[in-house]
Amino acid sequence: MKDVYINILIESLKKKSILLDNLSEIDEEQSKLLLSDKPDRTQIEKNLHESSKLACRIDDLDDGFESVYKKVRSELLDNSRLHRKEIELLKELIAEVTEKSVKIMAKEHRNRDTASERLIFSTKKSRSTTYDSEAVLQKYKRAMKKQP
Repeated sequence: MKDVYINILIESLKKKSILLDNLSEIDEEQSKLLLSDKPDRTQIEKNLHESSKLACRIDDLDDGFESVYKKVRSELLDNSRLHRKEIELLKELIAEVTEKSVKIMAKEHRNRDTASERLIFSTKKSRSTTYDSEAVLQKYKRAMKKQP
């Protein structure tokens, strides 16, 4: 029965790795969208939604992994020689998943910074356009007053 739990842990990490690959692709696409001349807000929001759904699935896998690990932890520790291959595979998968997670967190942080910068630039540009429009209106009013 413990072997079944160990296999569940392995499969859980493999699924998490695949989901992290998918999340990485979405983050890469998001980066390209944010850096484009005219970002498509609809597509950006769609990507954020997809990213959020994947993050929820990853959290669910993590919760399930923790639950199963609690059941087999003592078996893995007490009989480490017996489960050497599985333990090595688990270590490799955990290292792989951790590396992917760190890269994704860094990419998401850069995307967040880019989005903030673009929003600030867009806001300043909008203010500038508003101020320019007001200046033109004031010049027009002054010109109209000078006419006989």
